[in-house]
Amino acid sequence: MANNDASAVLERLLDDEYIHEQLAAAGAGLRDAYRRARRLPPRKAVQDKTVYDRVRQAAGGLKEEKDVKKKRKNNKKKTKYK
Repeated sequence: MANNDASAVLERLLDDEYIHEQLAAAGAGLRDAYRRARRLPPRKAVQDKTVYDRVRQAAGGLKEEKDVKKKRKNNKKKTKYK
């Protein structure tokens, strides 16, 4: 059975360079979107295309990271039972 202990999960996440890159890119994108949005009035910030694009890119990076992690997990399952 897989070790789902919180420390083991954190250790795997900390050791994976690809996940680091994706999380850093997502964090930077969200930070940039926040910096731009806070300078605008709320009504304009919600409709600002640049803010929207930066948030969408950050969310895409997080989704990609999740998909890669899921794919790796599925590959391990396939090779485990051969």
